[in-house]
Amino acid sequence: MKILERKKNIKTNIINLDSLIIDNNEKYKKALKLWINPDLKIKAKLLYRASRDGDSFDTFHKLCDYQKPTVELVKLKNGYILGSYTTLDWETKSDWKSDPNLFVFSLTENIKAMKKESKNNRGIECLSGKGPESYLLAFDCGYNMRTPRLRLDDQEYSINTQLLAPKLTSGKYYNADEVEIFKIIIG
Repeated sequence: MKILERKKNIKTNIINLDSLIIDNNEKYKKALKLWINPDLKIKAKLLYRASRDGDSFDTFHKLCDYQKPTVELVKLKNGYILGSYTTLDWETKSDWKSDPNLFVFSLTENIKAMKKESKNNRGIECLSGKGPESYLLAFDCGYNMRTPRLRLDDQEYSINTQLLAPKLTSGKYYNADEVEIFKIIIG
């Protein structure tokens, strides 16, 4: 069963979601609204866009650190639209942090995966010299904000994350057409 089949009557979308990635795609907007919080008013503030702000990790940190909660959207050149939601701050001086509200998703496949409770506290990491790193998308040292590495073989999620991008290979770097980070304001 697809996630959207559970609740079809989402009344509003996310306000001010000025995304080049999802543009005016109502299906994608409704999925994000449902996954974040279907019952409360949600606003989005664009913090970072690779095509506007450049693709350096330093720029990402300058614009996005300490701006929780956030949604990350990534459109790969092969058409997949993937992302993550975290209630924690991105920062330049942190190790892996566990976020019980973290989820990763594929708008292309209409699937959301929640992080399971585990001994491993890896949820998000964002060190100097790296971009945002969830346990789905990693923007590693030596690359930039337009070359995420996919981790689709992790078993710490509620579903097999390979379902998020079934035609892609885990551990491989992919080129992105666009990367956007939004601050989410609930209430």
